Amino acid sequence: MKALTARGHEVSFYSAGLTNLSGRLALQWKKREGRIEARLLNSPVVPASSMDPAVQDGGAAVDAVTEQVLDRVKPDLVHVHELSGHGLSLFDVLKRRAIPYVVSIHNFWTLCPQMNLIDAEGSVCRDFEGGVRCMRCRWLPDAGSRTGVERVKSSLAATPLFKPLRRMRQTARRLMVRRGSVSPAGWSAPRFTAEAFARRRAHAVEGLNGARAIHAMSSRSATILEALGVRRERIRIAPISLFSLDTLEPAKRGGVSRPLTFGYRGSLSYLKGVHLLLSAFSKLDQTKARLLIYGSGEPSYELGLRAMATGLKIEFRGEYDAARLPEINAGIDVGIVPSLCDETFCLTGFEFLRSGSPVIATEMGGMIDYVRDGVNGWLVPPRDVDALASVMQRLVDSPADIDALRVSVPSPSMNDVVDSMLDLYREAIANE
Repeated sequence: MKALTARGHEVSFYSAGLTNLSGRLALQWKKREGRIEARLLNSPVVPASSMDPAVQDGGAAVDAVTEQVLDRVKPDLVHVHELSGHGLSLFDVLKRRAIPYVVSIHNFWTLCPQMNLIDAEGSVCRDFEGGVRCMRCRWLPDAGSRTGVERVKSSLAATPLFKPLRRMRQTARRLMVRRGSVSPAGWSAPRFTAEAFARRRAHAVEGLNGARAIHAMSSRSATILEALGVRRERIRIAPISLFSLDTLEPAKRGGVSRPLTFGYRGSLSYLKGVHLLLSAFSKLDQTKARLLIYGSGEPSYELGLRAMATGLKIEFRGEYDAARLPEINAGIDVGIVPSLCDETFCLTGFEFLRSGSPVIATEMGGMIDYVRDGVNGWLVPPRDVDALASVMQRLVDSPADIDALRVSVPSPSMNDVVDSMLDLYREAIANE
């Protein structure tokens, strides 16, 4: 948005997911950095909480607010990034008004209520069995579990208080946790109906196929979308980037550190596979390697990880500021991305590589597009602790292999990304 505004385009941003203390559905307008921002407050479609497929489908009240936004900004095209706070019916509003739209796939929420196409046992889910599997799938919390701390945090998320408030929220959640667990969520009693989930999936596929283009960030995402019913001719593959990546340079290193330092950055959640990383690391000689973990996440899962780390040379470094990325990556010899789900791209892996740290990654998701086994990193089968441990042990025994793979990684600049998006927009508007 910043880059498009700087190039003279009129840009508006319509967001959802924020709340205020009134609890009433409302629309808030702001002017920021040369663009109009419309904020949908107190949407009944609550990101990470609304589990009812009928609610996720959307509704008349939210659609009426969306109509107000469209009436005011009169867009030539809408670029849809995230609908988990708006509902799938936003697609219907755009089609009814004959407004062309493109969709970027940042996750799979449109096709999977749980967002990542992973079932409650932690396995990859490609067949939802007409909604039958969705009925008992349990990953996200019920709306009733949202605490007052979370509501206040959401209300003030756009203020300077946000960062300390987030730390307060995390501290409060940790204090409420009695025991840790690194197990998957497990199946629940049946909730809602298979037919409701089937209608939701059909609605999503119809909405995606109504787009002028679907922006997939990796070849893997494109393959998954096509397998789930999205028309292949609609899909365009284009990697993404960040302004911070443009300035990220290989760190100046004096060779491999002793002990060898492995590193993980990101959310601490089951789907990220951090527990498998700890299991693999436990097989190594603890006098010759250490593991740094940056990030925070689900309190119960984090507590379970800390229990697993007892007696191991593992340091939990907590949350970090993005400005410290060069410093953090410079202290990591090998980055590890052990995801259990098909991440649509995974910028973390790119950041490691741009910093000169080879990557051990799970052979799935967007990482297979840019992690080249034996060239700039190593790919291991998903969920295979022994395979991951074997690669890590080989590097401990032969650290020279790491220096051999500190290669420059070509990646698109933000200018490249903006150019590709503008090309996509022009194509979408031209294809009446």
